[in-house]
Amino acid sequence: MKERTLKGLETVMANLNKEVNAMERRTAKGVIQAAIIVIRATEKEVPKVPVKDGNLRASRFLVSSSGSQLVPGENVAGFKGGGAGDLEARHSSVISGAMTYAISSRIPVAVLGFSANYAPWVHEMDQATMWTRTGSGPKFLEAHLHNKRFEVLKEIGRNIQI
Repeated sequence: MKERTLKGLETVMANLNKEVNAMERRTAKGVIQAAIIVIRATEKEVPKVPVKDGNLRASRFLVSSSGSQLVPGENVAGFKGGGAGDLEARHSSVISGAMTYAISSRIPVAVLGFSANYAPWVHEMDQATMWTRTGSGPKFLEAHLHNKRFEVLKEIGRNIQI
């Protein structure tokens, strides 16, 4: 009896592998774009990031598993004041750790947050007298992670489509 062989299997597998790699790149792009949706919301929607001297906003970061590091964005200056050097050193250290985590991930990820050592305290604080920026308030990151969850999923899904 004659043995049968499938013709073109290598071509099919090569094309399949190519599409899987393309999907991974598109997923990574979608994850970054989704993170940007959340970051923009912290600047434009209530509750906004509180601003006293701008250092908390300047400590904002976003890194991805593709090795990308995005700049803080519009209307954000560098660190100011007597502790600026310490904030800059901490910022570099936090970004380095986040980048190590993101790059070592087996799936596309984005790590976003605020590197200022006081960021968690300000995020959790609920004293109204501390919020000098109109529309700012506690949970300025967590609220948008929750409120934008459907937009985030939609953005990732829009990018991953085959």
